[in-house]
Amino acid sequence: MFGLTSQRPAGPRRRRAKHFLLVTCVALAASLLGAAGAWAAPANDGFAAAAPVAGVPFTDTVDASTATTEPGEPQSCAFANQTVWYSFTPSVDETLAADTNGSGGPGQITAYRADGAGLGGLSFLACANFGPQRAAFAVQAGRTYYLQASLPFGGPGTLRVNLAAVAPPSNDDFAGATAIGSTPFSGSTDLTAATVQPGEPAGCQGGAAAATGWYAFTPGQAGSYVARRSDFGTIAAYTGTGVSSLTQVACASGQLYFHADAGTTYYLQIAGPSFQGGPVQLTLDAAPVAVASFFFSPSDPSVLDTVQFFDTSFDPAGIASETWRFPGGLTASGCCPTHRYPADGDYPTQLAITTTDGRSASTSQVVHVKTHDVAITQLVAPSSVRVGRTRQIAVAVNNSRYAETVQVAILRSTPGGSFVQVGQVTQGVPARAARRTTTFSISYTFAPEDATIGKVTFEAVATILTARDSDPADNTAIAPPTRVTA
Repeated sequence: MFGLTSQRPAGPRRRRAKHFLLVTCVALAASLLGAAGAWAAPANDGFAAAAPVAGVPFTDTVDASTATTEPGEPQSCAFANQTVWYSFTPSVDETLAADTNGSGGPGQITAYRADGAGLGGLSFLACANFGPQRAAFAVQAGRTYYLQASLPFGGPGTLRVNLAAVAPPSNDDFAGATAIGSTPFSGSTDLTAATVQPGEPAGCQGGAAAATGWYAFTPGQAGSYVARRSDFGTIAAYTGTGVSSLTQVACASGQLYFHADAGTTYYLQIAGPSFQGGPVQLTLDAAPVAVASFFFSPSDPSVLDTVQFFDTSFDPAGIASETWRFPGGLTASGCCPTHRYPADGDYPTQLAITTTDGRSASTSQVVHVKTHDVAITQLVAPSSVRVGRTRQIAVAVNNSRYAETVQVAILRSTPGGSFVQVGQVTQGVPARAARRTTTFSISYTFAPEDATIGKVTFEAVATILTARDSDPADNTAIAPPTRVTA
């Protein structure tokens, strides 16, 4: 038997379930719409939608996580695929500095001037990235400029854009030169917004300065001084009373050496701007003591040598002159004179130098002159001999100066025309009169190969082991050929 199931009308519980489902769907839809809004690109993501800058100082923070780049967008410093744009038109001529300090990660900012329509009309001015640097640039009233801010490495992150005016330094003009009371001195000048006033010296090192800062120094005592800056820009020193009547004393890049007289005011001009438009540190102190040095060659000279002297002095200011003093009142100038000594002995030799800024230094060395020289005066070998016989090869060595240790090598000729060593003897050789000699001898047994061409030639070579021979040309001798028969 089949039964029938009764149908009950919808009650309050069924109506409440339907209402709950409707509310849940509405909430979910709202959540999805909110998420879509959160993932939308920033309002100033594109160049055409650049956010206007009403005035400086200006700061804006934007979530650049969903920022993009558009076709033709410039990448003037480091590539970035998440950029936002700002535009501004200044009302006055001034120097501005932009940075991304305070961002959630490494930021980058680039400044452009609008010289035409659209992205293609932008002219690069400056950029700063990967740290606290700032992009500094000059602007003109009424012209339009753009800032392109970005996250170079992509990914989520907030981007903070800062733009501010930079004032010229207090010592921008000659009349406002910072006074240097005493040395050592250290000071800093921000050349970012510095200018060059009318009549100011154009700078040095072959180029006109774009911005300058001034210092004034009146030494209490005469001497040489060195000014150094924290970058590789130029420093120039002047004397005079007005900006248009200055006389240059010295000029250099990075560091400057100059002589100053007591009571005279010297004006130091630093030119810029520096690489990032930041502060330039200047120091001034008394110049270090100059140091003179030299060497000579050969280092063990004899009366047969012409000795070459070399000035090895170094000074950052440069060497202006060298003066040499030799025994007997002889003098020479320049870096590399020569001198010949008449006899063995010890000879004091002096070098005096002067630097370009007037400092002086001197040094001296004792040149020890000692002439070592031996000579082979005779090489005796048999005139003829049979194979298998042993004979003495005798070498007479003359030495008239100092007792020496001498090695004599005996060589014989080969059919190919070269010589091979067949023995050597080492012994002391006393100093003797010119006609007296010391004999070196070795025994040599003539072999069958010596009879190959019927003769053999002997050569002797003498070498001083404890010193350099001053005249080695007479240290070799060759005996007349020895006839060899089987």
